[in-house]
Amino acid sequence: MERALAQVFGPQLLQIGRWGDEDAFLSLSRTQRSALIDSASRHVPCIHSTPEQLAVASHSVDAVLLPHTLERSCAPHQVLREVDRILVGDGQVIILGLNPNGPMGLRRVLSRRKFPEHCLGLIRMRRIEDWLQLLGYEIRGIRRFCFAWPMKGLNEVHLEKIESLGSRYWPVLAGGYMVHAQKRVYGMTPIRPAARARQRVGAGLAEPTTRNMHE
Repeated sequence: MERALAQVFGPQLLQIGRWGDEDAFLSLSRTQRSALIDSASRHVPCIHSTPEQLAVASHSVDAVLLPHTLERSCAPHQVLREVDRILVGDGQVIILGLNPNGPMGLRRVLSRRKFPEHCLGLIRMRRIEDWLQLLGYEIRGIRRFCFAWPMKGLNEVHLEKIESLGSRYWPVLAGGYMVHAQKRVYGMTPIRPAARARQRVGAGLAEPTTRNMHE
């Protein structure tokens, strides 16, 4: 996330949905300002609004961060439409998600309780890419991570080795993914009206007909 946010500049970054500590991601921001939107957060400063109907002006945000926000929404595609509405012309969006085919997805299937908490369903990364491309976004980067099984006893060296091997040899089994995309607005090229046909010089001269040409 730190590497992705290092490429984001501008006046305003907006994180929609809280995941972990309130400033876990916002503290990494390089924008001039950053804010959190959440529908039930008790922490301040925070904007209380639902992701499906954002209380934010259109074309007013430079970057949006969605940390597992789509997975906690009953209408994830509508959330992306709202993100598209509030982003400026070349705005960026960063999406975090859990891979249904990875260890986190398997744990969700085997768990008696919902895992992760409040997640309504896991969304495949390819589906996120398709949604973004339909909205006219360019995929700037994709990162897969969390290849290690959630167990105790793994030190940092072992984790780094597993992450390196996993990203190289079995990327489809990643526990999570990050999609970084940028909004593209293509300007319309004005088409000049066709020039009028030049007036003929020597009006009154007979033009050859098809019959005359054959003769």
